[in-house]
Amino acid sequence: MSLAALGADLGADHRARPWVDEVGAFARGAGYCV
Repeated sequence: MSLAALGADLGADHRARPWVDEVGAFARGAGYCV
């Protein structure tokens, strides 16, 4: 599973885990796009 896919999956629960949003932003910034 790619970081982007993982971030998107966890992002669904970002309200409970706000740190996931940072991970997703990092993944997009690093160039991990779906």
